[in-house]
Amino acid sequence: MSRENTQISSGLSSDIVKHLRRDGKTLKEIGKLAGLSESFISRVGKGERSFTVKHLLKLEKALKQPLPLLIIEVTKDDSLSGKMRELYRSLRKSLELSGRLRAKFLKSDKKSRVAHAVSRVGVGD
Repeated sequence: MSRENTQISSGLSSDIVKHLRRDGKTLKEIGKLAGLSESFISRVGKGERSFTVKHLLKLEKALKQPLPLLIIEVTKDDSLSGKMRELYRSLRKSLELSGRLRAKFLKSDKKSRVAHAVSRVGVGD
């Protein structure tokens, strides 16, 4: 069995579907992103079926979001214990901060981003 066919836990799979639904995606849209049918996604959301690594890799590519970040976003911190919970919360805060900084950067004027990039690499020196 190839690693891409390795099944992910039904709980994590379901949490991913619920997360994407909260982000406004329909079951049909999630299915299209993962290369699966709407009915399969519905069963995943109910915990009756599970994603495979291959499905998650397709989601990662379609969402343009690193898979580890998606997993961190859907993991409930109460499912972790002690130091792992503290580490998770700290990592999540760092990711949220970097996400806000990235969004702010992307909203900035394109010309100023280009000028900033040019000045950093020293073009024209």
